[in-house]
Amino acid sequence: PSDADNLLPRFAEAGLTMTIGSWREDGDLIRLFNLWAMDEANAIITSELALVDDPEYLLIDQLLFGEIKNVVFRVSDDSLKGPENGDEEQYCYVKVTNEIDTPQLAEFRARHDASVEEFRLATGWGMGDAFIGVTGHDTIMQVWRVPVRDRANIADYLVRTPWDDLLDKPPSFEVFHPAPFDSLMPRFLHPDKLQGRWG
Repeated sequence: PSDADNLLPRFAEAGLTMTIGSWREDGDLIRLFNLWAMDEANAIITSELALVDDPEYLLIDQLLFGEIKNVVFRVSDDSLKGPENGDEEQYCYVKVTNEIDTPQLAEFRARHDASVEEFRLATGWGMGDAFIGVTGHDTIMQVWRVPVRDRANIADYLVRTPWDDLLDKPPSFEVFHPAPFDSLMPRFLHPDKLQGRWG
């Protein structure tokens, strides 16, 4: 985590700002899911070229078995906000994949933006931002911040969204723990409480 914290400002200087940092166990491997905000499309290459000779970056890079980079655009409202001050509830991130036909995208966006706040209030979930890849695949990715106590209800809630009938099939999802360097992790928390927030 300390190495990552040291590198994040340098990524930001090159046009990449980390919004979400998270991880999950997958057998003997650790899978990472990071969401970055980009100033421009070439920021990925610019940042990597700027760090290619940095020992800390190379050390982290050598630990990776593989990496998938997807450039996505937001198709929903701007709601990537962290927990309120004083909120110490344990949470996890849920990365959702929705398969949807292109003609339904406009209706998906309309329903999402009209009802996502009501869904958040009803479930106690946060965020729910929706993104689509630049490659044009009929897939919408969503990211939810879910209280750990609700992990058992995730699949049930996801098939009850106001846009569920627009999807080709029930959504698939993965659950990730927030990383210590996650930008939405409240910095006001005392270090001994950070571990307790990992679901």
